Amino acid sequence: MSEPRPTGPFANRAPAWPVLLAFIAGILLDHFASDELELGGLLLFSGIASAIWLTLTRLSPRHALPALLLVIAGSGSVWHHLQWAVAPADHILRYARPEPAACELQLTLLDVPTVDRETLPDFATAWPDEPRSRFQAEVDGLKQQGQFVPCSGKLLVSVTGELPAWEAGQKITAQGMLRELTPPRNPGEYNFAEAMRRQQIYAALFCESPEAAQLQPHTASHTPVFGQTLNQLRYGILQVLQQTLPAEQAAVAAALLLGERDALNETQQTSFRRSGLAHLLSISGLHVGLFGFALFATGRLLNLRPRSVAILTAAGMTACLLAAESRAPVLRAWILGMTLLGMSQLQRPISLIQGLAISGLVVLVVNPTWLFDTGTHLSFLAVGTILILMTMRPLPGPWDSVDQEEQQTSWWRQEAVTAFRLSVGITVVLLPLFGHVFHRVALAGIPGTVLALPLLMAVMLMLGMHLLWSTLCLAIAAPSAALLTGWPTAFLLSCLSDLAAWFSSVQLLNWFSRRPSAAILLLLYTSAGLALYWWGRTRPLRPRWAIGWTAIVLLLFEMPLTGSIVQQELCECRMLSVGHGNACLIRGPNGECVLIDGGSMENGQRAARVISASLADMQADRLAAVVISHTDTDHLNAVPFLLEELPIGRILVNPAGLDPDHPGFREVAERASARNIPLVALQAGDTISLGNETSLNVLQCPPHPRAGFGNDNADSIVLELIAAGRRLLIPGDVSGRGQQQLIDSVPGGFAAILVPHHGSKRDNDETFASWADPQLTLVSCGFDVDREFLETTYAPSQPFFTSAGAIRLTISEQGAMQLSQWQPDQSWAVVRSSE
Repeated sequence: MSEPRPTGPFANRAPAWPVLLAFIAGILLDHFASDELELGGLLLFSGIASAIWLTLTRLSPRHALPALLLVIAGSGSVWHHLQWAVAPADHILRYARPEPAACELQLTLLDVPTVDRETLPDFATAWPDEPRSRFQAEVDGLKQQGQFVPCSGKLLVSVTGELPAWEAGQKITAQGMLRELTPPRNPGEYNFAEAMRRQQIYAALFCESPEAAQLQPHTASHTPVFGQTLNQLRYGILQVLQQTLPAEQAAVAAALLLGERDALNETQQTSFRRSGLAHLLSISGLHVGLFGFALFATGRLLNLRPRSVAILTAAGMTACLLAAESRAPVLRAWILGMTLLGMSQLQRPISLIQGLAISGLVVLVVNPTWLFDTGTHLSFLAVGTILILMTMRPLPGPWDSVDQEEQQTSWWRQEAVTAFRLSVGITVVLLPLFGHVFHRVALAGIPGTVLALPLLMAVMLMLGMHLLWSTLCLAIAAPSAALLTGWPTAFLLSCLSDLAAWFSSVQLLNWFSRRPSAAILLLLYTSAGLALYWWGRTRPLRPRWAIGWTAIVLLLFEMPLTGSIVQQELCECRMLSVGHGNACLIRGPNGECVLIDGGSMENGQRAARVISASLADMQADRLAAVVISHTDTDHLNAVPFLLEELPIGRILVNPAGLDPDHPGFREVAERASARNIPLVALQAGDTISLGNETSLNVLQCPPHPRAGFGNDNADSIVLELIAAGRRLLIPGDVSGRGQQQLIDSVPGGFAAILVPHHGSKRDNDETFASWADPQLTLVSCGFDVDREFLETTYAPSQPFFTSAGAIRLTISEQGAMQLSQWQPDQSWAVVRSSE
């Protein structure tokens, strides 16, 4: 009697998975050791492995598989090295530096310049907020000693102002500041430089005005006719949307159809992000899948042949790819969909799990750097979850029809339950990855996605009808007739925005992650995959058990991450890199966090994101208090955004700055009042306890408001952090008479100081430096600070600058201090220790 065949979702063999894993191993080897590896060595290794494999195939075929996997791993390393680490001698990277430098370049446009009109509130920046034109370009030449020399590579170009309607392929000459794209200078920030590097873009050129970029005479677009036609089509769609829909709804429609998110206002972007529905906002793999599914269902409804349905579905997904200009997320989804669709048409269909591995291999062959792209991880985890959950219940065959009314009702009920299971399953599986990338995860995305998907399908269908009808109406000069489809389309788009706004306001469904490391994530997902594979090889899986056990594992996985650092360190103080501004986070032994100032001269919204991300990196999800040393933009313009994002206990303010006419302070007061967060005026002698004999003491503070709100640096609050007998001075921007009063009334000699007024020469003279006599000197500044002056003034103490990376100072229970700085490789490095 023969044994029963396994019935689990992994019962069939999937030989593509070892090949995919070997290729990934090779990519990982080169990615993390690219500085030590040379292309010649990788090629030699691959050649030797290939020779061994060919030999073993003849002598001992059973032992040839390991050698074959080594060949595949070597191929992955070589291919990734060519994409990631190899640049020709004349590449623009050779001339770019982290500090901006003036240059003049000859460029060829790779895409049409787009205008970013997103404006910040008046209080959020001290600089004029102007629209910026952005595009990518190929470098043709670099001007040196009065003449252009050949140069190569791709470049990101940003021009202040609006450029003419240039086309891809045209040649221009541009003057501006060239700067290497550098990694984030704070933990938890989005690594824009790495994302650009995956597109072989290593540097950016910043031009101050449209006049700095000039079209070269007698040049025409070299874009192929197909490309020009596609660009004209996209531009025409955008014009139709803007002419026939209200501005806010037109912006959402442009994001859904074309992937253009520049016109979305901050409120719209915030609502979709907080609600966990940001994935619905721009054309992506989800939209490709929805459109493909809609065409697939239409073909079945019309009773077309299976091959015809496959062709129709493939054509629709390809149209989405072209409309999105082959952007990486859509291209990955297109590759995945076309691979699975193609395999479904084979005479011996391949299992979906096998198909997922093959599509993954194809994606990495197209671009091996996508292995490190979060969008790739999200796509494949989501698709894998869908495939596994879909194998857990009996489904009708893909070409079966449901004729009876009673059967149809049962089928729709079953599909609704399946949709809910898929949404829950995908969200639960992706939670660790979301927690690694974002400090705040919106669990509202689970019910929100279930409600939004049918609405999104209706929106996409209505948008297609509206575009066709409106184009016809505009062509016959009857724009008012476009209201026939314009009104219902705008209504559906408003419903989608309102849904996101409502779920974003549900605070109970927000989870603040402690940001698990990449190593922990890899261990978690690898272990879960092996366990699932072992279990699914021999027995069927049940959706409830699978989702339930996964949720329990995730809870256990998240809970042990707290407590260890708090027990080892009495106090932690971080000076964040926010440009010309201040943002100092302090966490005491009681676990409470206090923010001293939060602002940036350039962009308070970015400063708020930096603070939130670093707070999550400190394994905290709220602020016990925010201290505003004085009412300068670069010390408070991040606070209004933080009030929208985080639970905050109270706002501690300077009595001298209580002026309702100050735009930044007024915004703080209004938003705090709306959330019942008290504003408390500090006084000299006040103490903020942080537990275990650790406290913030107010050394100096004006007793009452002063007339006007001009330069109040002299009246800045001066704080002293005391931990394990160590004294840390945080003087804000104290200057002039305020600084002299501090020197006269407080004994000097500090373990560390955050130098006043961002290291300015006027407020950091030898008198102040001699009085402070710090062991550690910390400077919160931009790139314009005079480093040599500060190094001389505070000698022998060596200054450390936040412009090079965020600074972390920890003080143990025994009083030992350790100073670390955030490095380009996205890790902390100890730069100074003292017992």
